[in-house]
Amino acid sequence: MPGVRWGCTGGIDAMKNILIIEDDRPVRAGIVAVLRRHGFAVLDTGLGAEGLSLAIAHRPDLILSDINLPGLNGMDVLKQLRARPEIAAIPVVLMTGETHKADARSSMMAGADDYLPKPFSMDQLLATVRARLDRQNNIQHALDAQNHADLIGAEEKIRLQTSALEAPANGIAITDRNGKILWLNHAFTKLTGYSYQEAVGQNPRILKSGRHPPEFYADLWATISSGNVWH
Repeated sequence: MPGVRWGCTGGIDAMKNILIIEDDRPVRAGIVAVLRRHGFAVLDTGLGAEGLSLAIAHRPDLILSDINLPGLNGMDVLKQLRARPEIAAIPVVLMTGETHKADARSSMMAGADDYLPKPFSMDQLLATVRARLDRQNNIQHALDAQNHADLIGAEEKIRLQTSALEAPANGIAITDRNGKILWLNHAFTKLTGYSYQEAVGQNPRILKSGRHPPEFYADLWATISSGNVWH
């Protein structure tokens, strides 16, 4: 792909990948050099369409894009990024020499995460990059913590439900609509003499004693077949 380079150096941010979309070669070269010097992995291009393709292919941690690009401009790239679910969450910082406040507002309303007016110093660039990556890390940590809490909550709910089913002195068996036993509690094995392994997969008719009338079993089967609980 013409105009595209990929590379990184060591450092504390070496695992963070940044995509630069900037058509001004000297500016792009300066940004790339500084970021690589500080340990970031950097992918860069001067074309918006190529930048979009690289974002889809490599899923960078952050995108720095100029607004004024030939062909597909930075705002177009941003809109297309936000329209694709697989890359919509990638943070985007837009760069431009147009410092008018309306331009900044329109960029943020279009879905940009930050706005870097030109000219900017490399210290400003690094501060913006680190601040955005830190915020993204905090968001990810919060999501991971919530997912972990949800998982623990689901496991605890299952444990409590199982305990509730195991606790009664009455035998409990869970079947599918065809009557096949899927699960039973400890009381069931004590009352019937069947072990868990012997009963699971069987039909409740294994409990037929011959002492109940046909209507008794017809009611049992009709209740189970309808998906209801038979007592």
